[in-house]
Amino acid sequence: MPQKRARSQEAIEQRYQDILNAARKLFLVQSYDQISLVSLAKQLDISRPSFYTYFPSKDALLLHLLKEEGLGFAIDIQNHFRAPLKTSCLPSYQKKKRHLPSNFRQESLYFL
Repeated sequence: MPQKRARSQEAIEQRYQDILNAARKLFLVQSYDQISLVSLAKQLDISRPSFYTYFPSKDALLLHLLKEEGLGFAIDIQNHFRAPLKTSCLPSYQKKKRHLPSNFRQESLYFL
C-alpha cells in the first residue's frame, strides 16, 4: 500500500530523511551503477514523480549524501582541534609554553 502524500512540513521533512537514510544504506551495499531511483522509490513506497520532487537525479542524491558526510567530518575535526589540549599526553619538551607571533590570530585556526 503506497504511503499517503506528505502534505505537512513535518511529513515532508520525515519523507526527506527516510529517503536519505534508505539511500545511505543502499550506497553502502551496492555500487552506484546498481542503484536505481525507481527501485529506491519502490522500497520506500513512494511514487516516482513524488520521489523526483525530493531529488531530481541519482547524482543529486549521492552529492547530497557526500556533502552531509563531508560536513559532519569537518565539524568533527573542528571540534577535535577546539578541545583543550591535554598536556599530560605531551612529551616534556612540548609542555613548555610556546610564544606565538604577535600577528597570530587564534581564529585563523578555525576553518569553518
